[in-house]
Amino acid sequence: MSFDAAMAAVGQVVGTFPTPFEPGEAVTIKVAVPLESVCPFDGQQDHSLLEVEYVPAGVCLELESFRRYVAGFADERLSHEEIVRAVYRLLRRVVLRPVRLVVRDTFARDGLTLTVEVGR
Repeated sequence: MSFDAAMAAVGQVVGTFPTPFEPGEAVTIKVAVPLESVCPFDGQQDHSLLEVEYVPAGVCLELESFRRYVAGFADERLSHEEIVRAVYRLLRRVVLRPVRLVVRDTFARDGLTLTVEVGR
């Protein structure tokens, strides 16, 4: 999946539902989902944890469709940075609020770990 293909999936894959919270309530939603992809440089499988944090503005992220969207990266040769960019832009369009997104390696290869963080 290219970056453009990941972005094209925005309205078709990830759903939302009306937030049950009243305007003005101090609510932050945090989600963590496993992320797998194929390293575009060495072809090895990467295993990470994708953490999302957002303040709902009228809608909440529907988690099952989001999990399926993220699982779609499993066989794709994309860097963590490319995936973070695609998911961040998707979430900004879907939940329409500042989003914090973190990807953390859960399996260090050759003693290296990576954390990619974007957003507020």
